[in-house]
Amino acid sequence: MTTLALHNNFRSSSSSRLRIALALKQLPYTYVAVDLVAKANYTPAYVALNPNRTVPTLVATSSSSSEDEIVITQSSAALEYLEEAFPSAPPLLPPPTDPRGRAAARSIAALCIADMQGPTSLRIMGRVNQLAGADALSSYVREVTEVGLTALERLLVHSAGKFCVGDTPTIADACLVPTVWNAVERLGVEEGRLASEWPCVKRVYENAMGMEAFRGAHWKRQVDCPEELRA
Repeated sequence: MTTLALHNNFRSSSSSRLRIALALKQLPYTYVAVDLVAKANYTPAYVALNPNRTVPTLVATSSSSSEDEIVITQSSAALEYLEEAFPSAPPLLPPPTDPRGRAAARSIAALCIADMQGPTSLRIMGRVNQLAGADALSSYVREVTEVGLTALERLLVHSAGKFCVGDTPTIADACLVPTVWNAVERLGVEEGRLASEWPCVKRVYENAMGMEAFRGAHWKRQVDCPEELRA
C-alpha cells in the first residue's frame, strides 16, 4: 500500500491540479499546508524536500519500506505518476488504444502548465514587476493569458466533447479548470468574454465544475484558506 501526502498551498493553481486529479482518481491523501506568505517553502526542511522551493510536492510512501519514498516536485510529473502508479483507479488519460486522445490531453495540459501558468507564476511576475513596473506587468499578464486562452480554444475545437478530450475528464481538465480560475479570479479576464471569445473553454469549464472533484479543489474550500478570503 502507498500513502500519499500533498504539500501544497490553497491559492496555488499548480496545487489545484493535483487536488483535482487525486479526487478524480478517488485517492486519499494527507493535505500538508505550505504557507507561502510566511515563506514556509524557504525553510530548511522544505528546501530539503523540494530544492526549487515551489508547491506542490507530492510524496508517496510505501508501507513496506520508508526507503521506497518517492518525492515529486513538479505537478506535470505528479499527474503522470498518479496515472502510472494507480492504474486500477479511474484513469486520467484516454486508453493506450487512443494515442490521438492521449496526445491531445497531454498537449492541453502542457499548454496550461508551461505556456500559461509558468510565465504568470508569482516568482516570474515579481521579477517582471521589479524590472519593468506595475503597468508593464499588467500588460504582460493579460497578453500571456489571452494568447493562452485563444490557443486552448483552438485545441478544444478539435478534441472536446463534454470535457477537454471526449466525454471523460482527464489531466487536461485538471489543468484547464485552475487556469480559468486564475484568468477570471486573479488576472482580470471578464467572465463575459469567455462566452464570446472562448466558448469551448467556457463550456468545458462549466461541465467540469458540475463535478465535486473540481468544485472541492477550489482554493476557497481548502483548510488553509483564511476565513476573510472565503467570504
